[in-house]
Amino acid sequence: MPPTENTPANSSTPGAGTPAIEFKDVEKSFGPTTVLKDLNFTVAPGERVTLIGP
Repeated sequence: MPPTENTPANSSTPGAGTPAIEFKDVEKSFGPTTVLKDLNFTVAPGERVTLIGP
């Protein structure tokens, strides 16, 4: 197996400070039921995020 290298997120790798995707003030409703309100977060390149809810 080839060796792997871990690069810290705050390294000087080009684009390391640039999010792959950014969510700002996201809201989602199903009819009168609000399930998300004022959701804000960023996802870094290579990062995986799952949003799970009822």
